[in-house]
Amino acid sequence: MKIKRILILPLFFTLFGNSAFSGEQKMLLENEKNTIGVFQKNVRSVVNVSNIQIARRGVFDFNPMAIPAGAGSGFIWDKEGHIVTNYHVIANGDSFLVSFHKEKKQYKAKVVGVEPKKDIAVLKLVELPSNLSPIQTGSSQALVVGQKAI
Repeated sequence: MKIKRILILPLFFTLFGNSAFSGEQKMLLENEKNTIGVFQKNVRSVVNVSNIQIARRGVFDFNPMAIPAGAGSGFIWDKEGHIVTNYHVIANGDSFLVSFHKEKKQYKAKVVGVEPKKDIAVLKLVELPSNLSPIQTGSSQALVVGQKAI
């Protein structure tokens, strides 16, 4: 009898244990649903920016090494390939690689503007992918004081 209980218990948790977790998604707050919706709507506009620094071991080092110095996110601003990111992501970088969601190919980008005090930078893609999707922006005129904006 004891062996039957031991065998039935794992079966019970396997069949019914996951149902508790599946209900969690239904209990999302309205605020969470909104954030998820914004992400799903704009995921193709968000990019990963990799900061590459060129390092030399000495003055006479003729084989410099490309070293990953940092990474961060950014978003595509327009069809011309401008990308908005944070200054600290690109600070002290020698070259930059941009990758898109679920894409293996990386694209080179160059810095076209920075404002270190506001921690903002603008990059421009050297080569434009065919499926470039700029971020969808809203109107700040429609906002009221205290309203959440993403």
